[in-house]
Order: sequence, then structure tokens, then C-alpha cells
Amino acid sequence: MAYNRERNLKQPMIEDYGRSIKEGYWNGMYDRIKHYRALLKMYKELQQAEYERHQAELEVYRIAGKLEVIEDLFNDDAIMEVKEKLKSELVLAEANLADKKVPTMNWDKLGEPHMWR
Repeated sequence: MAYNRERNLKQPMIEDYGRSIKEGYWNGMYDRIKHYRALLKMYKELQQAEYERHQAELEVYRIAGKLEVIEDLFNDDAIMEVKEKLKSELVLAEANLADKKVPTMNWDKLGEPHMWR
């Protein structure tokens, strides 16, 4: 007799879907909203990481371009100091670029396998 009572106390259908059709509808709607908000948040973080990496790449290319111009046009000692400074900035910028990691989203694990197919 205790077994039947325990089974009746759990009521998995009511816990999952609610006591009425309307409550079940709104529970599903709320879960769907939570799911897509989480996906949008992850995608926003991905875009922000890509933007930061792009900015770091631009910095590296800017410094490398300055170095090329200095090497092509000038060859005196005063400019060599600037050249050494730019080389050290380039090393720092490349190290900064190496630190920028862009996460990859596994859409299959998120339950959205159709996103990249």
C-alpha cells in the first residue's frame, strides 16, 4: 500500500507540465524563452571575443606596417631607436593576440544542430 501512495505523491506529469493546459502552455513558453535567451547570450559572448581578437590583429598589423615603412624609407640612427621601440611593441602586440581566444560553439550539444548546416 505504501508503494501506491509514493507513486501518487510524485505526480511527474503535473510537475513537468502543470495542472492545466494553460499552465502547461506557459511553462513550455517560459522554458523556450530561457533556452533562446541562453543561446543569444552565448552568441553575444562569441561575437565580443571575435571583436576583441580582431582589434588585437589590427594592432599587430598597424605596428608591422609602421616597421615596414621605416625599414623602406629611413636608415639613420635616430630612426633606428624608433624602429627598436616598434619592434618591442610588435612583440607585445603579438603576445596579446596570442592570448585572445575565440570560443567555438558546439551547436549539437546545445540542442540546435541545424544552426550550422
